[in-house]
Formats: sequence, structure tokens, C-alpha cells
Amino acid sequence: MQPENIMTLQIGLVGTDGIVMASDCLMTQTDGLGVQGVSQSMSSKFRCRDQVCCASGDNFSLTVADDISGYKRQDDDYDIGWSLKQIARCAWERIPMGEGDGVSRTVLVGCTSSGRYSLWQVDLFQSPIVSECHDRIVSGAVKNNARHFINTFAPVGPAPINLPISCLLLPAAYTIFTAGLEQPSEIAGLEIIVMPHGRPYYRLPDSKNKELQSLAGSLHKSFGKRLTKPFDYIA
Repeated sequence: MQPENIMTLQIGLVGTDGIVMASDCLMTQTDGLGVQGVSQSMSSKFRCRDQVCCASGDNFSLTVADDISGYKRQDDDYDIGWSLKQIARCAWERIPMGEGDGVSRTVLVGCTSSGRYSLWQVDLFQSPIVSECHDRIVSGAVKNNARHFINTFAPVGPAPINLPISCLLLPAAYTIFTAGLEQPSEIAGLEIIVMPHGRPYYRLPDSKNKELQSLAGSLHKSFGKRLTKPFDYIA
């Protein structure tokens, strides 16, 4: 079976003191026989070595994420985008993929240099598209409505988002949580990595991810009660 991982959701948020990256953990596999040959398991979509990468799309996306994670950036390597594009292009040449097959392949990348992190999105094509994200990005599950939560509730203004990373963890977790409510058979679980400027990246332990999931669930119930509160419509 090959990891497909087509329906998934990844989030990158740039705060005042670093970056938060979050993803669901549901991995879908298929043997090519359609719905009768599908299995699912919980697995990390992060690949972390010198860089922090998170993949959505399929097994090729995971391969590129692994390649980029091993990229040893030098302080005089000013054109990060060009380097990321070259890595993705080399992977495509090594493992040719078919464009137009309906699979959206993306890798989010947290790059570090001189103690500061930057967030990048690499859209995987024969000629990859690379762009720096200065405040927020949501990839995967392009039709899922949960992505609008980040745009609505994370402050919009000059980049970066005017909040520390400690205040961005719950919005990220809640977005993944509500995405799973909309597509429960494709999106589930939670994994978060924080990248504080000047410090090593940190993978939240399972206990913290579960705590955030529980808080997200409580918030959702609270919203539901407030939305259905009786309203006196008689003037």
C-alpha cells in the first residue's frame, strides 16, 4: 500500500516571537483498488532534521519533505526560495510524478538562519512554486471551511501576526479540530511543533496535543451553546 494522505490539513502561523506549525495525523493508504483497498493509521506528517517540514498530498510530498529537512542552510545562503525550489525539482526528476492527476502536493517549511525562523510553502510541480509566508498559511483539504477560522480570529494586519506563539497554539489546534468535524474520515489527530526565535524547535508531547484537542472541543461546545441561546424576537 502507498500513503495517499490526500485529505489533510497543515497550518503555519508566524507570531512575534517565532512560528507555530500544526497538522493532523491521519494517514490514508491505498493499494490502487479504490475504496475496497484503503487502510488508515495515525502517523506524523512532519519531517524534522536541520529544517522543519510538514507534507500534504501523497508519498512524494513526504519524500520532498524529508529531502528539504536535511537541507543545511548556510548564513550566506540568501536565496532560500531558490534552494528549496532546486531540492523539489531534483526530487521530481528522481521520482517523476504526473501533473494534473488531481493530487495537491505541498510542503510547509520552517527554515532557520542566525537564530530566526522563516516560513515557506513549496507547491510541488515539475517546476515547483515556492513562496515565503509572512503571517499565516493553511495547506491541504482545499475545500475544508475550517481554514477560514485562522483568517477570522488570528489578527489581520502587518506581518507577523501580532501575538506570541503561546497565543497561537489554541487557534491552530481549533482549526485542525473543526476540520476533522467537517471531514472526520480524512482528518484526525493533532501534532504541533513550535519554533521560537533563537531557540531549537520543539515538538509538543502527546499530552500537550491532547490537552489542546480537549480545549478545542470545549470551545466548540461553548460556541454551540451561545449560538443557540434563546433570542427575544418580539419588539
